[in-house]
Amino acid sequence: MSSLLTTILKHTTPPMLRTTSPKFPTTTSKSDEPVIPDPAVFTISPLDTTALGTHAPPPSVSQCAVHLELLQAISKLRHRVVKEAAFIEIFGTVDEERETWWGAFVEVAVGRFGTWWWGVEEELRRREGTSCEGSPGRAGSIRRGLAIPKGSNTAWGGNGECKRTTPSPKNTPPTGVGGLALLEGKKSISPSRLAGRDSLQSLRSASGGSKSERVKEKAQSVKSGITEAVESVHLRELPEDLLPPLDVLMVWHAYMLNPRCYNEDALHYGLNLIHSTAFPWAHIHAAINSETFTYTLPDSAARFFERLTNQSPRLMDELLWKDVAPRKSIKCPACGKVGAPVRICDSEKKGGGWMDVDFKTDCAECGNVIDKEGLCSEKLRLEIEELLKAGPEARMRMTNLDRQGRSFAEDPTSPTWESMNFVNDLFRRTFTGVTLTHTDTFSTISDHLHANIPAETPAAHTAALTLVLSAFSATPRKFSLNLNGAVIRQFSFVAKMNDKLWIRSPGLVGRLPLDSLSSMRAKLGATRSCVLIDSDAGFLKRAVVRYEGFFALFKMHPGQMLVPTLDVDLVWHSAMLTPVGYRAWCRAMAGRFIDHDDKIGTGTLDTAFEFTGEAFAKAFGGLYGKCCCWFCEAAVSEGLDPEEEEGGREKRGVWGRVWAKGKEREGKKERAVRIRVEFYKEVERRRRAGEAGLAWGGLWEALRRS
Repeated sequence: MSSLLTTILKHTTPPMLRTTSPKFPTTTSKSDEPVIPDPAVFTISPLDTTALGTHAPPPSVSQCAVHLELLQAISKLRHRVVKEAAFIEIFGTVDEERETWWGAFVEVAVGRFGTWWWGVEEELRRREGTSCEGSPGRAGSIRRGLAIPKGSNTAWGGNGECKRTTPSPKNTPPTGVGGLALLEGKKSISPSRLAGRDSLQSLRSASGGSKSERVKEKAQSVKSGITEAVESVHLRELPEDLLPPLDVLMVWHAYMLNPRCYNEDALHYGLNLIHSTAFPWAHIHAAINSETFTYTLPDSAARFFERLTNQSPRLMDELLWKDVAPRKSIKCPACGKVGAPVRICDSEKKGGGWMDVDFKTDCAECGNVIDKEGLCSEKLRLEIEELLKAGPEARMRMTNLDRQGRSFAEDPTSPTWESMNFVNDLFRRTFTGVTLTHTDTFSTISDHLHANIPAETPAAHTAALTLVLSAFSATPRKFSLNLNGAVIRQFSFVAKMNDKLWIRSPGLVGRLPLDSLSSMRAKLGATRSCVLIDSDAGFLKRAVVRYEGFFALFKMHPGQMLVPTLDVDLVWHSAMLTPVGYRAWCRAMAGRFIDHDDKIGTGTLDTAFEFTGEAFAKAFGGLYGKCCCWFCEAAVSEGLDPEEEEGGREKRGVWGRVWAKGKEREGKKERAVRIRVEFYKEVERRRRAGEAGLAWGGLWEALRRS
């Protein structure tokens, strides 16, 4: 039995019940096995952006379910990479856990993402018949970063972005093919209903009713906040034939979970179409096998990626087929020549691999020592030169969004731009008439800037300068974020989702009352369904409601760091994957743009989490840091409330009650929860062990007998 399933058993079954599992009939026919997760989970709410229109609501239950699928697919990809013995010849034996292999794989994926990101923008413009120039002095920058020296035989040239050896696709579908659509409209949102005194008073007064009534009133109070108009949000649907491979999708996913950097870079480089594209939930769901979590790119999307990059859409196959260590071409900041490609990962020479922190290499033309600090300095120097040449309308990166999340183009006269305008003026004032060379280091440039800051400058202005400089010190790539590090950090969340395995949980969505079984059972035979779906209940629905309450706290407590629970974080991550909609949601619910920082230390997070829990309980009642295991969530879906029990977490909830009374005294609902969870556990255990599956009707029969 896998360690994951052992963990689920340990944390979800009280000791006295672990040996009394119901007996469920097995089956050798795949058609008789249950489908978990139930397909209806993905149809509770629309997955495509046409159904969402131009609104900026929270993520739907179905979108969150697809997100869980995607995280499982990413987890499976990493498992395959670190277990691939053939990578010893490609990456070398570096560490026991083979984290270096995964880091090298991600580094190559980041390069492929860069080519795909720009290539999709260019293709969307072609289909819409719009210009490919983008923002003045900006769009060309990323294209230059993607260029490959003529005659180079490396597959990972330029600034680490994937080589494109073929011209733009000639046989791509005509305009309109692939579901491309511009969507416009309005949505109502009133955060004051959540954040105001009347709302808090109504939540407090609800304590006079029953527990279930209070829960319903709290949920309704949160939902009723979505009632007042905000600005139009323009969303595009990504055509299916432009869907990226899984490794590229993984990088795109991590990039968007750093929303300020993603929005700023898209605006800075003029990538307006891909920026206003909603996350392709429906296409991703169609590409993932819900049983095995394997990701299969549609043929049309695979052909597009092959034409764009001259590489296989399956990066594992690409690396194993070429059977050579991936390399990166680097342009010398001193002479401008591109030298021999260096290895991404070099286990034989310390500092010889691009991934090494102390990476160094000598330029074969001029002998200059090239390191990452020098490349970061060159990135900053080039942008300063471009800023000065482009005229007064040009702006430095990370100065294109104000605190409310509005772009400079939306309202350039707003007083909220004071700090960002100060930074742009500072760069112009400091470097106009100054010639920067490769000998000017990052520290030197920073010192020049700080020396020109007046003594009485507000702290917000200097903080804005720090933000801008961080986009250059983080990575020498064209992005404002170290995408390799972002993917690696994000995997801790992926691992947590893999441990919880919510996508297989019996409490994932709500179910109708048990007395519906007799009337509905016959109708469900064709669907092999284990759940009579109730779209207004279930773990994911509760998580979405809690997320709305969590975001309302940002307006109630301005300037205070707030930390989400794991279930709220899942919904928050899902929201950030549609950047334009997320910005509108932030303005409406929080009154300002809320960034997502995954680099904060544990101590700071713990203190902020304690504050968040107290604020949430005061505003909405209930337990904030609740247990979200299979049993507890299934119990809540069954109408039981684990919060009512006293004692420690291990004895709180329905299983504390059952444990104390003994199995013979457990009620009908307790038995229903136990039977459902035992059935789901056994299905999962058999799936992983490759054993014969259970008959889907066995659950109904066991519930009937109970």
